[in-house]
Amino acid sequence: MFIINFPYKSKFATTSMMIIMLGLVVLSLITYRQYNQVSESELMHTMSDHTAQSAGYINTWLEGRLGEVRETAESPILGQALTLNPQLDLTRNDESIRLLDELNQSRWNYVSTAYPNEYAALHIVNYLRPDEWGNPKNFKKLKARYYNVKDGTNKTDPWAEGAAVEAGMRYSQAAGVYDTIFKPVYSQAYGRNMVLMVAWRKDSKGNVSAGAAASLTIETIQQFAQQAGYGKKGYGFLLAQDGTFITHPNASWAMREKMSTVSDRNMQQLGKLVASTKSGIFRFTDNGEKKVAFYNSIPIAGWTLVTVADENELFASANELHVLMLVIISSIIILTLMFAYIVFLLLNLKQSNAAREALEHRNKELIATKETERKILQAEISVLQAQIQPHFLYNTLNSITALCRTDSLKAAELLEELSDYLQGKFRLNSMELIPLDQELDLVKSYLAIEQVRFGERLEVEYYVEPNTNPLIPPLILQPLVENAVKHGVYPQRKGGIVRISIKNVDQETVISVTDNGVGMAPNKLKHLLNDENAQEVGVGLRNIQKRLQKHYGYGLEVQSSINNGTNVTVKIPNSAR
Repeated sequence: MFIINFPYKSKFATTSMMIIMLGLVVLSLITYRQYNQVSESELMHTMSDHTAQSAGYINTWLEGRLGEVRETAESPILGQALTLNPQLDLTRNDESIRLLDELNQSRWNYVSTAYPNEYAALHIVNYLRPDEWGNPKNFKKLKARYYNVKDGTNKTDPWAEGAAVEAGMRYSQAAGVYDTIFKPVYSQAYGRNMVLMVAWRKDSKGNVSAGAAASLTIETIQQFAQQAGYGKKGYGFLLAQDGTFITHPNASWAMREKMSTVSDRNMQQLGKLVASTKSGIFRFTDNGEKKVAFYNSIPIAGWTLVTVADENELFASANELHVLMLVIISSIIILTLMFAYIVFLLLNLKQSNAAREALEHRNKELIATKETERKILQAEISVLQAQIQPHFLYNTLNSITALCRTDSLKAAELLEELSDYLQGKFRLNSMELIPLDQELDLVKSYLAIEQVRFGERLEVEYYVEPNTNPLIPPLILQPLVENAVKHGVYPQRKGGIVRISIKNVDQETVISVTDNGVGMAPNKLKHLLNDENAQEVGVGLRNIQKRLQKHYGYGLEVQSSINNGTNVTVKIPNSAR
């Protein structure tokens, strides 16, 4: 048995390394926990946005179809018919009825061609006085003249009972009739459930003379709900204003049950939330499986879209990233242990005073050389190179994960663009000057990624004249474009346009990056390139400013104003080719 006596410095170093290692492990665990919470929160937010977008699409679609009905209600042909038949007695058989049939036939010819399989019937309807809607006995007065697409004939029939009851309930509680969309009802004439939309013709004083209506096929509405589902176990359904299931995978519920009448307690709880708020999230367990329901209102009809996702499917991509993060954390710990061991060995090496003095002398010589200046400049480029925002990379990976389930080809294209972007970033780090077209390729990869993330909110325009390819310092153009997207276009709800212009002007290549985003106040613009305490956008621009001044003696030109966007110009002498 023998004992090794370490010197005091070695013991101190060992203790310090143990403390550092313990701190690193604790920090890694905290980081992992925080990342787990953030990633799940982001996925929940993404799915909530998906439901809101689906509900918005359905609302817009219904508004468009109701718009066609409103146009019919204001039709001059209907006006001619009312001149001949002021009370719109639909039991008559005269010129006024012939005009109505002609109107319905022309409407059908249009919608059956423009929107095949969406419409089931088109109607012209009479009306009740405001004081008559509250008495169900008056509903038998409601008639509709319609084109029966089943046999190609024009008929007059009473309103569907369900539609008459809902109309009475709505209009008796209001000051008068209004354009609306009812929940689906069963039509005796067609033998199927249909969605009725009604728009009323009113004079300048608000007096109602007639109405136009259209019945949409229930299959079209069901298709919208099905498309809103997520994953193999996920599904979507629609609720009417009174909680009736308009659509649901359980056929025994659709058009038969309400949220409040089914025996499922989860649905009852969800029904209370839907009745009290326009949108939200509800987590529950169904047969041992954890589910998340996202709901959002459809204002035009008073309906609600609900999408139910399985938690395992929803968080599958996050779980894969969690495994990857654990691998990364483990690798960091192993590397730190190796580093600690090397440091421990180095602390025990005996170095001669002569060797130390020679090394110090050599370091002083290196600091004094021009090579050091080049390395300092290269280091600044490396700093800019390292500014790949984790949020940008994280959002891009999330977009790829989502696309893997909906559009694998698009996901592959986006992954290839991300690979090109990262390779370009790392490749440029080793160069002092590069051709402009190489950085333009990097910019195109970056914008292709952002256009997938932002969709129609981001538009890009290029104007590149021939023979404009001078040598430039790397990472001059890409950060300008990134600033335009991140600080100009992104804050605007409607998005915007980023324009990249490269042209020859008076022996110079003029590069301009323009956006129509939120712009900057004059005071902020004044200190943008000079204030060392400027925010993130200022730091990136000052880095570019310094490198341009070192190479060419002058830097950036920035023009901006609030709500009018920003233009940043770089001028490269053509002698730099």
